[in-house]
Amino acid sequence: MYNERRAICQACIHRDDSGKECDVPGTAPCCNKCGCSLALKLRSLSSGCGDENDPRWDAIITEDEENKLNETL
Repeated sequence: MYNERRAICQACIHRDDSGKECDVPGTAPCCNKCGCSLALKLRSLSSGCGDENDPRWDAIITEDEENKLNETL
């Protein structure tokens, strides 16, 4: 899943390699639509693409399901 999302984000016009739009400084690359660090967002099964007008990928489980999964790991 991570590799598929990463390939999509690498080609995306909203990818911010400079870090100017990152919500947390020093976490580039990030998405300049939502400000999320791609290193984290791409691994989150409950996160979708930050472009609300043209999402490139969707969440595959809910946040509650992901929290339960993380508790078992």
